[in-house]
Amino acid sequence: LLFTEAHMDYKDLIETNISKITGLDKEKVYSLIEIPPQLDMGDYAFPCFTLAKELRKAPPMIAADIASDPSLTTGALTVKNVGPYVNFYVDREVLAQEVISEIISAGDNYGTDDIGGGRNVIVEYSSPNIAKPFHVGHAFTTILGNSIANIYTKLGYNIALINAGGRDI
Repeated sequence: LLFTEAHMDYKDLIETNISKITGLDKEKVYSLIEIPPQLDMGDYAFPCFTLAKELRKAPPMIAADIASDPSLTTGALTVKNVGPYVNFYVDREVLAQEVISEIISAGDNYGTDDIGGGRNVIVEYSSPNIAKPFHVGHAFTTILGNSIANIYTKLGYNIALINAGGRDI
């Protein structure tokens, strides 16, 4: 899941709440949060193996204790423990409403950022060779190059477009 500043960063929320519950350093908690390998296991997972030594408990028991804390569940997050993991599920409807609201409020500026800081980027892409028959492959690389240039522009880079003069890249 990709988040911007306008809507909730669920990983940050999970980090903050687990840090409060366990007393672990926020950076340590953040580094432990994983993306489960299967969708049915949730959107995020917190493994409790590192807490076993400190708390002198089995990881599944620690996970059950953490998952039962009501501060972890919000309107957009539900929690379930599965073995030694605390799994978090993001409500897709709430997420969709947040993203759509952000898109509407940002309008044409949605996705704009200054991450590029005015640095220069060269985007090279092909153009059709007018001496050869035109086919969809020519359109693909031209459209792809233009799309990449548009993305870099939105991210604050200075773009230099170079046309590869009819050869496919």
